[in-house]
Order: sequence, then C-alpha cells, then structure tokens
Amino acid sequence: MSTQEPQLPEKQKKSRTGLIIGIAIAAVVVIVAAVLIIINVVAPKSSDQANASTAKPTTVSIGVTDASQPY
Repeated sequence: MSTQEPQLPEKQKKSRTGLIIGIAIAAVVVIVAAVLIIINVVAPKSSDQANASTAKPTTVSIGVTDASQPY
C-alpha cells in the first residue's frame, strides 16, 4: 500500500502590468495638474482682468424693510 502526500497546486505568477499602468497614469495626471496650476499662477493677467481693475466701480444699495410692512 503506497500513500502519497497531498500536493498543493503551483502558484500562478500574478501579472503586475495593470498595477504598473495604473501608477503610470496616476503619475501623468499629477504632472499635468501641476503644470496647469503653475501656468495659471505664473501667467500674466488677461486683458479682461486688466480692464476690470481700471473700470469704474459700481455702487450697490441694499434696502431693508420693517418686518410689519408687506414685501
């Protein structure tokens, strides 16, 4: 009578390609976001913003009524 010990199946090697691609995409997104932020901070004011600073200020009046008065 011969008895064999049970054997576990061999482990399959996991592919890390998906992980590497995910990390690469995340790195590209972070770099693009950083470049866009830097461009917006360093970029000179556009002509619309420059004209808005020299435009005449607008006066706004806020009125209030007594609570007993109709609106």
